[in-house]
Amino acid sequence: VIVDCTNFSEKPSLPLFQTKFYKNCFLALKKEGILLTLGSSFLDLGFIRKISGRIKKVFPYQFLVRFCMPSYHCGEYCFIAGSKINPRKIDFREIGRKFKKLERRHKFRYYSPEIHKASLVLPKVWKI
Repeated sequence: VIVDCTNFSEKPSLPLFQTKFYKNCFLALKKEGILLTLGSSFLDLGFIRKISGRIKKVFPYQFLVRFCMPSYHCGEYCFIAGSKINPRKIDFREIGRKFKKLERRHKFRYYSPEIHKASLVLPKVWKI
């Protein structure tokens, strides 16, 4: 997994929002790899569409992952994901089993398998 939380508003970050960067991420990932890059609020669908289009050129699967960020404007944000595996074929029972093992060591306050699954569900208006 590669997680990129780069802020787009800074000029030095522009190369990290280009197709070449996404190609390099694709090559660095293993066969079941996933790239998550910070999108924006859903108020900026134009930006989300532009970055999603670049990721679609490189990865076989592209999708949005929704999350709540109350301290940001709008409160609803997304990661834009590129994946080598089909996210619709993820076995959520397996995620639940892994979660139970990790829960013993870590006390998750904001994550659960249900939150994981719900983050992939978007209103029609936000589907790219």
